[in-house]
Amino acid sequence: MGFKVPNRTANIELNSGFTGAEAVCKVEVSLGLFLELQDFENNMDTAFMRFGDEVIESWNLENEAGEPIPCDADGMKQISVQLATALIGAWGEAISDPETAVGE
Repeated sequence: MGFKVPNRTANIELNSGFTGAEAVCKVEVSLGLFLELQDFENNMDTAFMRFGDEVIESWNLENEAGEPIPCDADGMKQISVQLATALIGAWGEAISDPETAVGE
């Protein structure tokens, strides 16, 4: 019987100008994805898109008209650079602290 890798998430709550913004993000990601996201400055397009498609499970973000922004790569393209980097930064902190993870 093998070890099943858990599928844990973290509830991310942003502050510093984005108070109220929340997201549920995977904390169990492949090493390849993690390394790609760590090379953010050299691979920004891919990092944002993969983060949206493979890390974010849900968020409460809406556009100015009050419509939900999709929580995927397309949604990442709709939010500000500052919000996107704050979200990725908060996720980076969450994955380094196993106590923040919830799930299996």
